Amino acid sequence: MSNDVTIPTIGEPLPRAADAYAESEKWRSWILAERGHEAEWAKVFHVDLMDTERIWAAITEAILNAPLHKIVDRGQDGVVCGVDIELAIASRSAQVRTSWLRACRCSTTPGDRLPKALEYRGCLRYARSLPTTSSN
Repeated sequence: MSNDVTIPTIGEPLPRAADAYAESEKWRSWILAERGHEAEWAKVFHVDLMDTERIWAAITEAILNAPLHKIVDRGQDGVVCGVDIELAIASRSAQVRTSWLRACRCSTTPGDRLPKALEYRGCLRYARSLPTTSSN
C-alpha cells in the first residue's frame, strides 16, 4: 500500500478503494453474526457467514467508482466515509449503505490496529427496507 493520505471528497469515489480491507473477526462477530446483521443479510441476499468471500468481492467491486455521500472527521484517527452502493450477490441486488474508516496516520503502537488504509466498517444499514430484485 502506498503512503499517501488523500483526503476524501463528497461526490468522489473513496481514495484508495482498491486497498480496502475487512477484518475477519468483524464478519464473525458483527456483520454476519446473529447479534449483528445476520438476519438482514439472510433476508435480502440469502447469504450467511460461509459467503463472506463472495460478499466481500461484490462490495469491493461496487465501491471502486461509487461516490461518497458522507464524511465524518474523527481527528487523528481519520475519517469515517459513507458510500451508498448497488450490491449484487448472485441473482439478488439491493441499495446498500456502507461505512468505511479512512485512517490518516500509520500507528507504530503495538496492538493499535489503525493502519494508513481503508477499513470496511459495515453495511446493510437500510437495504432491509428497500425492495430487492431477484430472478428467483
